[in-house]
Amino acid sequence: MMNLLQKVNVFCELTMYGREPGVIKRAIKLAKSKGNKIICETRGFDFEQKYGERGKGFIEGHHKTFLSKAADENGQETKPEDIALLCSNCHSMIHRRKPWLTIEELREIIEANN
Repeated sequence: MMNLLQKVNVFCELTMYGREPGVIKRAIKLAKSKGNKIICETRGFDFEQKYGERGKGFIEGHHKTFLSKAADENGQETKPEDIALLCSNCHSMIHRRKPWLTIEELREIIEANN
């Protein structure tokens, strides 16, 4: 039987984008330096108030611009100003399904349902 398979080496260039882990800590530090409490920017949830010492300083960081779009537009690293500080619920609701919500759209939904 004749072997019809042939080994072929293929090389390609791949561009990968990744999150810079320290940017959320810098966003929290920036908020504190402005005298702001570390609370959800969408609905004001305060982890420390709710959970005491265990919740102190806890918050999730949400990138306001999609990573791929930000990289295409300016090719720069994410700045603390590009991060929204959100509670876990709000962050999850933004990313629950596509198209993802903006923070303003999520606020409108919350206000409409209160």
